[in-house]
Amino acid sequence: MRKVEFVYLHALLATVHEYLAERADVPDSFEEYDAAIGPYQVQRPKDEHEAAARLLASHLAAELSSAGRTDEESSADSADDSRTRTDGGLIPFRGATR
Repeated sequence: MRKVEFVYLHALLATVHEYLAERADVPDSFEEYDAAIGPYQVQRPKDEHEAAARLLASHLAAELSSAGRTDEESSADSADDSRTRTDGGLIPFRGATR
């Protein structure tokens, strides 16, 4: 990827982080990421933006997967068996033609 693409990805992940921090149970900050560069420090090298984007993405994925496990465990206890989906929870794409 080009540097501008990493900067854009970094800014996008930072925006997603801000959104999830407001609306989900995701911490406002991560220690390792806060010590790294910000998404709008465009003068920094490409490698630093790549490392920061990877770090932020891995932290967000870990937080969301742990939150998903606790939500699934609590909803599994209270869920009715008649509402269990048998298709794996996938929604068919209606725009596809056969």
